Amino acid sequence: MAKLSDIITELRYDIRDSVATYEHSDAELVNYANRAYRLLAKTLIRLHSDWIHATDTSTQLGTGDTSVAVPTGCIKVRSIWRNTNIEIEDRSLDDIMYDQKFNTAGPPDYYAMAGATIEFNREADDDYDLIIHYDKGATTLAANTDMPYADAFDDVIREAIVIFVKRRDENSLTVDASIAAMFEQAAMEEAIIRTTLKRRTRLDF
Repeated sequence: MAKLSDIITELRYDIRDSVATYEHSDAELVNYANRAYRLLAKTLIRLHSDWIHATDTSTQLGTGDTSVAVPTGCIKVRSIWRNTNIEIEDRSLDDIMYDQKFNTAGPPDYYAMAGATIEFNREADDDYDLIIHYDKGATTLAANTDMPYADAFDDVIREAIVIFVKRRDENSLTVDASIAAMFEQAAMEEAIIRTTLKRRTRLDF
């Protein structure tokens, strides 16, 4: 798996800055990489891509509680399960807040996200281990960090960094739109490849 430093070494040829001392420091290029990574992650989240899916199995709703903290990096909850096989359904936050006022204690049936917490429709009458499937946002890349998404988007991230450099050098104002369109196309192509199912052979006899 490539590290960000490998990508930076490659792209220095594209920006004609491959001889030390550099015009564009590693710190500057790492900064651009993180901007690109955040934009890419938002695109993947919007497309509900499997690349940003994550699972948390360490959260417990304790007795007497009505909420838990969202998993680290969680942007959106996909589903929540208790006792491994009972799904807790999502509802609007207004409905959950209403239910909390009148429901007696018991196992949680419904949930809603409320900022940095997940609210449930009733006070827990026991400790419940939760399985939370969620969309995870971008973390922070350092020069020695492995590239995200198992190298699937290394080329497009590298190109985005090059575009950021050109914006700085040429004062271009259309860069963000260009990068967003580039990520959208790359993510859509990746999604089509990964979600296309192999056709099964059928024998008509």
